[in-house]
Amino acid sequence: MSQTGFWHDPAVAEAYARLAASPDDAWYEREVNRPSIAGLIPADARPILDVGCGPGLSTAKLAETFPDVEGTDESEAMLAVARRLHPDLHFSLWQANPEPSEMNKYGAAVCARVIECIQEDEELAVFLGGLRQRLRPGGTLVVSTHHPVQSARATQNYAETAPYQTADPKYGIAPRLVHRSLETLVGAFKAAGFVLSLITEPQPTDEQLARHATGPNLFATPQRLNMRFQKPN
Repeated sequence: MSQTGFWHDPAVAEAYARLAASPDDAWYEREVNRPSIAGLIPADARPILDVGCGPGLSTAKLAETFPDVEGTDESEAMLAVARRLHPDLHFSLWQANPEPSEMNKYGAAVCARVIECIQEDEELAVFLGGLRQRLRPGGTLVVSTHHPVQSARATQNYAETAPYQTADPKYGIAPRLVHRSLETLVGAFKAAGFVLSLITEPQPTDEQLARHATGPNLFATPQRLNMRFQKPN
């Protein structure tokens, strides 16, 4: 889950937590994508691991629905904010190789907006292997990522795996991301031993578009690709 250096900056972590919690910011994630993610998690799954939890907002939202949720991230700066804002939840530092106590522990894991940050295919394979080791046999992995039709616009080639950069003026950063086609993404999870069970492409309703004064053209193609995988028994 390798990250660019700015995610380890305490100032960026604080700004990210503040803006992500704003009712006027990221309404699509809050109202459309997060409910889609939650709907892919089995109701009886526990414990649940929120991978790439950042400052803990996503973990706290999951905990409103599910009784046993933990967060993990490889940024100590993000974890410091998460622990301060959500003292009742457990957060841990992500390690590629799980501790013995983490092996086959989790009934489900959620990984939102992380895999597009992983630059190399070899690194992605190691990351997915760490996820698989943490899940129980029969466990569920829910992944949410930038939709390939969106990232292909930045790379000008849907089929080719390629890096691209996006400026985010809200945080003063320019994340370096990676475009992978749907076939490439699913193939990476299959190679790691996961079985795809469902894909969703969450779209806002007309009422949500009107309430947020957003034209339909922005969502003419899907923003997010959400996938549910199973670890075989």
